[in-house]
Amino acid sequence: MNRSRVNEPDSPVDGFEVDKMHAAHRQLNVAIRLYFGGDDPVAVFTLAGAASMVFSALVEQRCPENSWDKHAQEVTNLTPKDYYSVMRRVPNLPQARGQGSRRDAPLLPR
Repeated sequence: MNRSRVNEPDSPVDGFEVDKMHAAHRQLNVAIRLYFGGDDPVAVFTLAGAASMVFSALVEQRCPENSWDKHAQEVTNLTPKDYYSVMRRVPNLPQARGQGSRRDAPLLPR
């Protein structure tokens, strides 16, 4: 199982371990709480997008025949590069501003 060790000097919980699946579940749970709590939409999209990427990667590893990403690419006839630039647009917020977009253009869909 893929586990990451978290060691932050000022953390109240030093050295706890979390695997990718549990990390993605935690991100998605927080995103859902924030969304229904009316909190910051940028945080909601970023957390949900990060969880989605982890879940997608785990599906690719464990049962690639069920990959949503591959299915969506086939249905839309998008190249992997084009597909991922669309699907990863919101989680990659810092890059979105640097790609020639206007300063006043919205980062999130309305």
